[in-house]
Amino acid sequence: MKLADLGEQGVIELFKREFETLECASVLKSIGDDCAVIRLDGGDCLVVSIDTILQKTHIPREMTPEQIGIYAVNVVLSDIAAMGAEALGLVFSTALPQDMNRDFAGSIAKGMAQAAAKHGTSIVGGDTQKAEEIAITGTAFGRVKEENLLLRSGAGVGDLICTTGEIGSAAAGFYCLTNKIDGYHGFIKRALEPRARLREGKILS
Repeated sequence: MKLADLGEQGVIELFKREFETLECASVLKSIGDDCAVIRLDGGDCLVVSIDTILQKTHIPREMTPEQIGIYAVNVVLSDIAAMGAEALGLVFSTALPQDMNRDFAGSIAKGMAQAAAKHGTSIVGGDTQKAEEIAITGTAFGRVKEENLLLRSGAGVGDLICTTGEIGSAAAGFYCLTNKIDGYHGFIKRALEPRARLREGKILS
């Protein structure tokens, strides 16, 4: 059986079976939620998430280098927001082609820095590699009180379910880009410049 036959969830389960044997008492939540959760002293929890964007699947030609950076930061911070946590910092592994223009790469970095600052956090480290195509992997760290932690398992019968933003607008934007449909600039902007809902997540927690 190939990985394509398993699907994303099947691949996750494949790894999860092995990783579960490594858990320790301080790990409150591991694979299966938006972030891993590690219990700290004083009632605080450290939440950690990781996300990768790839040129072929996440970066349309219409995306500017600044938007690539903005996208990379907001994608991984969205998981921190989903847990109701405040962002502490980010690290990135950035793989770029060697023939990329210096200014283009600098603009990616500028977009990343601006997006992090907009959410009151910063990029504190990382790694750079050579690659045939752009691949950016971000790890975000956040902090939240254990009693305020938002988990996928926390919902129950009778709870009020709320959403933020316009559901499907980013998908509609990517559809417009893929099919060269003009006139829907709002949708396209949401696709190219997603926004992590950190403020809303903290309010809900």
